[in-house]
Amino acid sequence: MRIVRAIFTTPILGDESPEELVGRRLTDVYDLSDPAGTESMLRTVLDSGVPAR
Repeated sequence: MRIVRAIFTTPILGDESPEELVGRRLTDVYDLSDPAGTESMLRTVLDSGVPAR
């Protein structure tokens, strides 16, 4: 899963601009405690359109 758009006004990911994040893998940008589980949940949301709870 790749980042297609990043919009923020405060640098929350170090020195990287939103433009530098676009196209990168979600798991390469964010330090997730459960990368596979998070990506699975996000894919389910994208496929079904139903928000995660």
